[in-house]
Amino acid sequence: MLSVDQIARIQGFPAEWTWGDIPKRDVLQMIANAVPAPVARALGEIILERHQGQSVPAIEGRFVDWLVRVGRTRTTAHNIKANVGRARRLLHGRTFADMGHELLALEAASGFDALPKNTKSDLRRALSVLAEFEASKLQKKRKPRRPAVSVLPELESVTTLKQAA
Repeated sequence: MLSVDQIARIQGFPAEWTWGDIPKRDVLQMIANAVPAPVARALGEIILERHQGQSVPAIEGRFVDWLVRVGRTRTTAHNIKANVGRARRLLHGRTFADMGHELLALEAASGFDALPKNTKSDLRRALSVLAEFEASKLQKKRKPRRPAVSVLPELESVTTLKQAA
């Protein structure tokens, strides 16, 4: 069994940390709720990279497979995914809950005006298709499930006969 001090060290508290007259139960709760310093640092670095536009979020889910399933060729699907990445880099990794805001931000992004007309169109379309994919994932989660057991036709007939008698 580990002591409170040992648990505190594992959780990242320094060896010289003192708890004072705090009840043991409260100390254990504070230790349990603490975020270890290395974890906090890693999270902070990730947040800072995103804030500064140094990282671009990955597309969650099976985007390329979905594109193929809805009729795109695998090559086209990979091009769309690459264009999403390019658009997100122009946005410095920012993502938006609202597609309209994302497209407005893309239009205002530094370097977007210098792109050829067809490239601009491809980037806009890629973000729109990604939004469709994200919406399809939400619809799957909300889709009502059919009942596991259905009434058999024979039982319906028996019920109808009984009612007729």
